[in-house]
Amino acid sequence: MTGGFASQMALLTQQNLCWSFVTTPDILRLITEVHRHRIETSLRQVTQLALQVEITASDMTPETPLQRRDRLHAERLALAKSAFVADPVVKTLVARFNAAIDQDSIQPVSKEI
Repeated sequence: MTGGFASQMALLTQQNLCWSFVTTPDILRLITEVHRHRIETSLRQVTQLALQVEITASDMTPETPLQRRDRLHAERLALAKSAFVADPVVKTLVARFNAAIDQDSIQPVSKEI
């Protein structure tokens, strides 16, 4: 659960050893002191710094890791659909057999981020 909350936060500022994150008001209401402490502990382990974490709310947040992942997936999906429909072999098959392309069946080949 804590990881899910962390993926919906964006780093706002890094001043000395205090890192300030921002998330939506709805998410902030769900983040308990236990979650904040877990995030802080994880960041301390990764950075080897005695960080303090502050989490605030705003309706206008920078792109969060979750939003970035979703945006990149949507971009890859749009490219996959465009490339598939533009493929000469697919065009020939559609024309020759009066076929229809099931757009929902097209998926990007690249792995998720």
